[in-house]
Amino acid sequence: MMSEQYKQVLIRPDTPLREAIKQMDIAALQVLVVVDNKDRLLGIVTDGDVRRAIINGIDFKEPVSSIMTKNPIVMSYSSDKNDALKLMKKYEVRHIPVIDKENKVVGLVLWKDFLNDGKVVYPSKETSVVIMAGGKGARLDPFTKILPKPLIPIGEKPIIELIMDNFRKYGFNKFVISLSHKAEMIKMYFAENPNNYSIEYVQEENFLGTIGALSLIKERLSNTFIVSNCDVITDANYDDLL
Repeated sequence: MMSEQYKQVLIRPDTPLREAIKQMDIAALQVLVVVDNKDRLLGIVTDGDVRRAIINGIDFKEPVSSIMTKNPIVMSYSSDKNDALKLMKKYEVRHIPVIDKENKVVGLVLWKDFLNDGKVVYPSKETSVVIMAGGKGARLDPFTKILPKPLIPIGEKPIIELIMDNFRKYGFNKFVISLSHKAEMIKMYFAENPNNYSIEYVQEENFLGTIGALSLIKERLSNTFIVSNCDVITDANYDDLL
């Protein structure tokens, strides 16, 4: 949450706990960010901190600073949502203050920002996925005499699209597909079935083996990329690979 809404949860350290609870209820974000008179971060108070304080019999006249976490997980204003999601998963937190170079709070990222109907929505990534789809699929003969291995259906979709869908769940939308056997049929499939993927094709003039096609794309991909065969479907969290 990088809008002005984050200002609703900023609170001074000497605010009585009773008033802090009222402010948390009004903001309805289950968190307060404790700052000094220049909005520099001092700590964070979650609804869980409040519950524990009440259970321990705290005096509601005590300042909110008495129950705050003094060194919360934070992120820089120059970071992106992928960084926030990784921090939340790693440290199991639901709120991350965003600070500038002077430690001033300029935003707040919430776990719910990544949810859609209760499921995590991963931000789009720049990392490319290379899919090796040039093999003849000899082990699937006679099916591959009709269809190339990447287009062999599993349920209602061909295997290559299922692989791409799995990557897409985690924010991967850029694909480089190496082709050889029945290449035009694969291109035609994606041309006739529009999707939101960014697809580049690499044509193998000769069969280059399992990983040989990487030699054709080494000039295109200078940053981190992921390689997948076109016949491997795994239930993995691809976001954890980066």
